[in-house]
Amino acid sequence: MSFHPETESYKYWTQEEDFKLKELVESGRFNFKDISKSMNRSTSSCQSHSSLLGYKNSFIKRIYSHNENFFNSPDLLNSYWAGMIAADGNVQWLGNCATIRIEICDIDHLEKFKSHVNFNGKIFITTREKRPNSMPTARLAINCRKWAKDLETNFNIIERKTKRLIPPNLNNDLLYFSFLLGYIDGDGTIHLANRQGKQELMIGITSCSQSILLYFKDLVTKYFQFYKLRQKHQSLHKVTNKNAYSISFAGMQALMFFDFFKDFPVPKLQRKWNNPKVLEFLAQKKLEYPNFFNLTPELQSIQSQLLEYKLSSNSNVL
Repeated sequence: MSFHPETESYKYWTQEEDFKLKELVESGRFNFKDISKSMNRSTSSCQSHSSLLGYKNSFIKRIYSHNENFFNSPDLLNSYWAGMIAADGNVQWLGNCATIRIEICDIDHLEKFKSHVNFNGKIFITTREKRPNSMPTARLAINCRKWAKDLETNFNIIERKTKRLIPPNLNNDLLYFSFLLGYIDGDGTIHLANRQGKQELMIGITSCSQSILLYFKDLVTKYFQFYKLRQKHQSLHKVTNKNAYSISFAGMQALMFFDFFKDFPVPKLQRKWNNPKVLEFLAQKKLEYPNFFNLTPELQSIQSQLLEYKLSSNSNVL
């Protein structure tokens, strides 16, 4: 057997490259053309080296389609789903190919997303091997270079966004609120809690990005400060045993926020926004404090924007 010397056009494969090639090939998600771009080698080189090492590529070209322009121009619907992706999704580039993933426990909710973007592929149900007793999750992945670019341009959603996420580039607070609602559904909580012997509503948001949490805090303060009875300084809190932070608002301020957005025309999670106990608690407080739930001029402006948006011929409202 002859020995081929290393030249500019012929490079030896390193052990690290072998490991990366094995991972890409045996994932079954990429063809050799995409793999070659990621490896910075020719397609034929990747194919032959993979065959030499015994790696089997189970990739099958699937003819799946979706609306490539879904995130092109921010509206209520795509801003909501962008918020969900910012909280519970990710973008991954492989060469010129980009994969957008969403993974949540609510399978029905992911079916809604699939319908809204006209995707005809599959939703996969998975269970984490390290947490066998945890709830199964629904995972959807769509390969779309344009989505990845639009998500970055309009919503600042990028690869490895966990700590680098910043507020989206939107032109009005109506869309910012839609993005916030998606984020709450992805990484937030809405629940009744007992504080100092009294029951009250709490809305919490968690993130590894302090920047996005501070923006959400300022947005809520801008429109709902009037409904905050206790003027205690609201700040970020470190989540115990996690590299993350949280912020929450409670009491009448949370009730007013919930009441204002519970019927907002985006596909909110039913288990969070249609919780019978929370709705019953809200109804009780409305009876006790009927005048408290009057809208401030700031919220009236948002309500007017929403009405104009619904009447717009270009609107995308559920």
